[in-house]
Amino acid sequence: MELNIKTLFVFTLMLFLARLGAAQAGVFDVTKFGATPNGDISKAILDAFKEACASTSASRIIVPKGRFQMKQVKLEGPCKAPLEFQLQGTLEASPDPKILPEGEWFTVNYLNQFTLSGTGIFDGQGKAAWAQNDCAKTKCAHLPYNLSFNFLNSSTIQDITSKDSKNFHMNVNGCNNLTFNRITITAPKESINTDGIHVARSKNVNITDSVIGTGDDCISVGDELEQLHITKVTCGPGHGISVGSLGKTPGEKPVVGVYVKNCTFINTDNGVRVKTWPASHQGVVTELHYEDIIVQNVSNPIVIDQVYCPYNQCNKDPKPFCISWLFGLGSVACCFVLAFWGGKMPERITAEDLLNNIVESIADGLSKQKSLSKQTSGSFLEQEKSSSVNAQLNRLFGRQKPVHHILGGGKSADVLLWRNKKISAGVLASATAIWVLFEWLNYNFLSLLCFALVIGMIIQFLWKNASGMINRSPAKVPRLVLRDDLFISIAKSIGAEVNRVLGFLQDVACGTNIKQFLVVVASLWVAAIIGSWCNFFTVLYIGFVAAHVLPVLYERYDDQVDGFVYNALEKFQCHYQKLDHRVLSRFPTSKFRLKKFE
Repeated sequence: MELNIKTLFVFTLMLFLARLGAAQAGVFDVTKFGATPNGDISKAILDAFKEACASTSASRIIVPKGRFQMKQVKLEGPCKAPLEFQLQGTLEASPDPKILPEGEWFTVNYLNQFTLSGTGIFDGQGKAAWAQNDCAKTKCAHLPYNLSFNFLNSSTIQDITSKDSKNFHMNVNGCNNLTFNRITITAPKESINTDGIHVARSKNVNITDSVIGTGDDCISVGDELEQLHITKVTCGPGHGISVGSLGKTPGEKPVVGVYVKNCTFINTDNGVRVKTWPASHQGVVTELHYEDIIVQNVSNPIVIDQVYCPYNQCNKDPKPFCISWLFGLGSVACCFVLAFWGGKMPERITAEDLLNNIVESIADGLSKQKSLSKQTSGSFLEQEKSSSVNAQLNRLFGRQKPVHHILGGGKSADVLLWRNKKISAGVLASATAIWVLFEWLNYNFLSLLCFALVIGMIIQFLWKNASGMINRSPAKVPRLVLRDDLFISIAKSIGAEVNRVLGFLQDVACGTNIKQFLVVVASLWVAAIIGSWCNFFTVLYIGFVAAHVLPVLYERYDDQVDGFVYNALEKFQCHYQKLDHRVLSRFPTSKFRLKKFE
């Protein structure tokens, strides 16, 4: 009976691995369609998209690592199944803006469940074009955006980089349920009209965990927008995060629900901004929420500009425009509703009165927060007041970059953070199967290795001889060769880590810090207790599972985890100070120092 269970499990495992291999059938590598490094791959991308779009199962287009030239490309649906475009290399546009016809450089239209992913770069090479886009000196030219997303539903843009666009980096129009994760947008401060992400006529757009630095707005908002959530975005250089400009054309529809939270502005002209044209048509902006905003070297942290008139090319006769504003400073929230009609303040209210009301509202909120802090915190927390801004900037373990970058930003990070669910699930399932084979079914390593080799030999035997009988000429079985440098690099990595740990332990043992010595000894003692509960292989498996579960959970719930851990650390440090004052400080540390020989 036990043998049957083992046989059934091994057979099931083989079916799973076969199914996992079959899943790769939906992969369309552009090099199979004629793409070559440093060559134009526009046609190869379009040919790969045509086949992937016709697939009835989920498919993936891959642009491998390397540098490729690309002219204008438009991916237009609808497609029959979810589709992913994975960019691993760098796509370069022509530096000459006249090369591209009307339209944008890379456009995606009318797709559902589309994913643009990978760690690759869209390089617009826009330096030569920025001089043509200075509307103050010349007539504004319609230069191509790097990326344009139109009428996408339930789609995701993640991990890519947009560099030196000739105009806007990313334009979003007519989309619903579109998410931007871990996006990097970069262009120098002198690049003109290079908005990072412009969003208009869309619903439920999320922009999270991204770094944007341009010569214009990091994020700009157009009309007819509902529910835009901007979270954990670092902006700079640039003009900040702007709602507008609005009111220039008739018939603009309302902007409802813009939420900006946990964002940092560094070396920007503005922080958060709302701008409308002075001779604007009537319009409404409601439900603007700004919370936990950090500014560093920012000229204008908060701007409400109802006479926005770039290059003095407009009529400055103000028209009505209503703005509903909610501003949050930490846990302090102040709500302002501004309704300027005819460019004048409401009767009996001056600009000075309005400013005083805003300042008083913030001061009241801060005083309440301060009094609450005094009631709920002791002297230990009072010592940390001077570093409150640093506490907001430095997240758990000093993290200032996204989790994906901390884990290396490569394929290993993609696996640990479940960017490709099939690969991550396959790795975790394979590890679980190995653990079950050795720990639950009590297989020996040598027996399992021999069985695997026998199965491999049988497969190759059938492959060669069966194909020979069918095709009258034996098939050539590819040789399986593992590179020597693979084993050398693995051995070097393991050796370096072992030496680093041994060196650390020796430094602690021979050093003069008795407190650190006791902490290390206690940690090793706890590890020894854990090791007595299960064998070493099980400990490795638990660590492997934790590595595939904890990072992705932390990335999803980092705000809650950071708050909980910081509270726990504050309490632990408070108790540690008491222990240090009563016990540890009484250890005579001077006796542990080595005397110098004269």
